[in-house]
Amino acid sequence: MWQYGGQIIFTDLVKLDTSGAITFESWRVKKFIYLRMAYPDLTQYDVTKRSKTLTIDSSTLLPVAIRNHQESLSKVRDLYYEIREIHINDTSFHYQFSSPGFLREYTRRILQPGKPVIRLKGSRAPAFTLYTFDNRKISLSDLHGKIVLLDFWEVWGGPCMESMPKVQKLYDTYSNKGLQVLGITNDLKQLAPARLAVQKRGLGFPMLIGNERIKKDYQINAIPLYVLIDKTGKITSVAPGYSDELETAIQKLLLNN
Repeated sequence: MWQYGGQIIFTDLVKLDTSGAITFESWRVKKFIYLRMAYPDLTQYDVTKRSKTLTIDSSTLLPVAIRNHQESLSKVRDLYYEIREIHINDTSFHYQFSSPGFLREYTRRILQPGKPVIRLKGSRAPAFTLYTFDNRKISLSDLHGKIVLLDFWEVWGGPCMESMPKVQKLYDTYSNKGLQVLGITNDLKQLAPARLAVQKRGLGFPMLIGNERIKKDYQINAIPLYVLIDKTGKITSVAPGYSDELETAIQKLLLNN
């Protein structure tokens, strides 16, 4: 579907991707043929009941709708796309992919995105007081003298959930040597599945319920985000994504302090 300012293509309505499907099912109701493909569960992300259903007009054999379904921690995601009209391009129309027409009507400017969150490194960590999942109050000021790792995460973030066991291992290894790990989630609409995910994974470090203030203070625009704070309350490391360098930074702080 083409229009000035951009194009949208539902790939499966042009060329159906059947890779990864474990079962196929088809049936016919009146003028439509339905093809459903089921996919294996993604147990590492607690994603189950994955399926894709294509609706085909039996008179034209053209796809007219597609439904993607999955469930995660009692939450259902069901996306349905339907084509109401199909128009064939005039034969005189030739779209210039190398020089799209809308560029002649708009000013194109390429912005170099900055990373303002990185600027926190070397500054004093913004203070906060938050409540845990079990309603305990924790203030950053109460942890003065400890090395603190803040793990900003969300239950719908695949990389967040994938790195959780690694963060738990850091907590298990270094908590008795002066490290405190705090998980912080800011999506208040997903607290129930977040609690369930923490319980299912047996995570032992405190999980805090964030707010707009901490999102602004720590400039959260991507997750997962790991902020390492030394014993004096200064931010020494900001990592957008987990890597083994995080453990090296923790070891260095423990050694130097």
